[in-house]
Amino acid sequence: MKVLSFIVILCCLTLISMFSQEKEYQNVDPLLSNYRTSKSDGYSWRKRTVNYSLSDEKLSKEKLLSTIWKKGLLSVLVFYKDDRFAYGGVQCGKMITGNYKIISNDQVQLEADDLNFQGYDDFETKEKVFNFVTDKKTLTYSHYLVSDNKVFYAFQSTPDDGEVVLHQDHKVIKETKLIISTDNVNIRKQPSISAPKIDLSSYNTSPRIEKGYLITKGTVVKQVGMFDKEVIINNEQGKWLLIEIELNEDDFVTSSYGWVFSPYFQNNN
Repeated sequence: MKVLSFIVILCCLTLISMFSQEKEYQNVDPLLSNYRTSKSDGYSWRKRTVNYSLSDEKLSKEKLLSTIWKKGLLSVLVFYKDDRFAYGGVQCGKMITGNYKIISNDQVQLEADDLNFQGYDDFETKEKVFNFVTDKKTLTYSHYLVSDNKVFYAFQSTPDDGEVVLHQDHKVIKETKLIISTDNVNIRKQPSISAPKIDLSSYNTSPRIEKGYLITKGTVVKQVGMFDKEVIINNEQGKWLLIEIELNEDDFVTSSYGWVFSPYFQNNN
């Protein structure tokens, strides 16, 4: 009888444990912090359907939830409607979690659960206050969160075409359109023939970058801006164009940028 009772108790505990594990995650609402597509999935924590609005310059919970907040190419910060946040990398998954609360129209306070992850200095203390900043003179992002020089940009908070903005300390005219290469072209880090070529050979990029840095003839790319001055290179007169390169890692897409010379491109009609 004792053995039977022990078995029954053990079975009950097992069922409770299994039920608890089933409730650890859900795959219906990506705006809740326990969302993931399956138990073993380590990437859907940052899933977002971005519907960011530039019109409202006050910080709100809806604004925090409507996008992902990016630092560099591969670090992201996301917020959930159950007052939780998660910080992590595109390639290494979620690293820091915690609670957040909006404390004013332009400030949000984050409190991490713990800081056990080494090598990531964005959260050197458990509690941080981020200021919400609007800057419409930058090419890529007009809104961002900043604390102690740690900046997280609101994905898709881009200024309108025709605006004169700054990128890498250069004046750039914002212009978004598709262009097609008429020759094999290198991508450079700065608008200069002597600038280093961009090597993205370790990433899955769109367009696909051949040999790490080369756009092949006939490749369609997205232009996002152009240098405000004309230059002459190898007897060719034109402007440096800033193009967007998408970096695709699993289900996450982010962007890098590089410079190409306009005589080697035409509009993709």
